[in-house]
Amino acid sequence: MNKKRIALTLSLAFLSELANKVIPLVTLHFVAVRLGTAEFGVAQFSFWLLDWGIFATVFGFSQVGPIMLGQAQTTEEQKSVNGSIVLARLILATIASAILWNLVEQASVYSPYKWAVLSSISIVFTSALDAAWVLMARQKMFLLSILSIIAKFGSLAAILKFIHSPDDTVKFVVITNLANSFISLSSFVIALNLIGIQFPSFDKVRDAFKKATPFAVSTLLMMLMERYDLFLVERNLGSVQTGIYSAASKLVASFSPVIWMVTAVFYSEMIGKPDRESIVRHLSAAIFWSCAVIGPTIVGIWFFDTTILRFIFGDAFVAGAHALSILILSTFFYGMITIFGLQLLALKGTWKPLIYGLGAGSAVGIISGSYLVTYSGMNGAAWSSLCAKLICALLLTHMAMKVWNLNGMVLLKKTLKSLLPAAIMGITLYGLVAIQVFTEPTVFFMLIGIVAYAIAFTVFNFTEIAEITGKIRSRLADHLSR
Repeated sequence: MNKKRIALTLSLAFLSELANKVIPLVTLHFVAVRLGTAEFGVAQFSFWLLDWGIFATVFGFSQVGPIMLGQAQTTEEQKSVNGSIVLARLILATIASAILWNLVEQASVYSPYKWAVLSSISIVFTSALDAAWVLMARQKMFLLSILSIIAKFGSLAAILKFIHSPDDTVKFVVITNLANSFISLSSFVIALNLIGIQFPSFDKVRDAFKKATPFAVSTLLMMLMERYDLFLVERNLGSVQTGIYSAASKLVASFSPVIWMVTAVFYSEMIGKPDRESIVRHLSAAIFWSCAVIGPTIVGIWFFDTTILRFIFGDAFVAGAHALSILILSTFFYGMITIFGLQLLALKGTWKPLIYGLGAGSAVGIISGSYLVTYSGMNGAAWSSLCAKLICALLLTHMAMKVWNLNGMVLLKKTLKSLLPAAIMGITLYGLVAIQVFTEPTVFFMLIGIVAYAIAFTVFNFTEIAEITGKIRSRLADHLSR
């Protein structure tokens, strides 16, 4: 375990995610207020449509790419892997763009999203060049964090300058996609310097398609499980309710990359050293730090859901508060799916259990959601999304533990230990509300929760904290003695 590299990557990852969370919150505040609920819903559903084009382009190469690169023995083979994936993606980007173009051009239910989609169709092609998978394989994830920080600040500046009214919906979609295109293109340039690129043979491209297809199916099911709820809300409840629900789901979705970023640091190390001992060590660390981030967030949102939506989006969006609290619970199961499914099972190349688990979760979500959204509105869609991820997470965790022969009790104890401080924080805050010390959430109420979590985390994870602080002191002493 390269602890120095992990520490650097995690530090930059947290800085990146701080930027990725604070800046989008500021951005969403201005955008939601200036666009209004209906146009905000139009923008978010336009992103939804474009995301399917991006998915069709990215295919399963993000998962299989690092593995293929790790198996390449020579520099020429590495260049060929990069070229094969880029060319395969460009072919898919062309097909996906044509389908999207035809979809919104026709006089159909998607025609209201025509200009927002067509103005940003280039994002599909820049996604073909995205080389985050190369940075992961080369343990250079900190570079991706830096690019993300730059893109988010640039996007915020552009939005503040150009977005002023509901008439600027298309501009908002374009600016957001330009920021993502910058990250993709920049990562491509870095990848060229790291490994280069070589025009591949037809056989190489076909082989890349063949290896990526199982992972593409799993990614499709993952995306379906994550996105079907917004489709159900848009089809059944209209653009205003879509705008309100998408505000809640956007907040939750913006938190998911934090989980991915934390787990990706340890997954990157697993790729470099795939022996079972290293896998178990990095898996335990990934579970611990993921739960340390997820736990207090899930608990805190239940007390501050209305306040958060009102502060970020305005009074028009507070109707989605309960949906936000339900959806935030699903991030825990998203973390399980990421670690045990998209990482551990993918690392083994065991794609069938992954597909079965994601398929079962998607089926449960779509079937239950079609019923619940009719009777419970957006909250029904949120509950179905939670059920989908719960079923999927349980199945994938069970399968991954069998494939890797993992000790379930050890992992369960690690999980409960890292979640216990969040539970104590929740009990503390609930007690204060129950005895009516606080009748509404305030800054002081939030500070009490933070202090309760910090104390509990220190008490129950004193060994981990002592180890980290000891290493920091040792490095500082070494640095000062030079």
